[in-house]
Amino acid sequence: MQLPQPLTERPLVASDAAAVTDVMAVCELADLGEVMIEEADIVGEWQRPSYDVSANTIGVFDGDRLVAYAEASGGDRGDAAVHPDYQGRGHRYRTGPLDAGQGPHQRHVDDRDAGRGRFTR
Repeated sequence: MQLPQPLTERPLVASDAAAVTDVMAVCELADLGEVMIEEADIVGEWQRPSYDVSANTIGVFDGDRLVAYAEASGGDRGDAAVHPDYQGRGHRYRTGPLDAGQGPHQRHVDDRDAGRGRFTR
């Protein structure tokens, strides 16, 4: 899937945890009226010995700014968020390869959906 310019995508790394937290927090505030996520939640999940951050995540960037992300959290479950400033543009952000040893999956996060949520395969 080709993202519109200037958006780019890449697997996330541990140093992206603060940016993921920021996107999740702004989505929670917009969707729920409160922020519950903390950076420690992301870091804790990503530091599990069995979790490979770069193999299980994808980030969409506008320059250096993370604007959407998705992660597979085990089995056929995952989490994703699209910053409210980037929702409603008709983009679909690919969340694969996130393969968990089963080959690439074509999961998508549609920015017309709610900003943050879980997905299943």
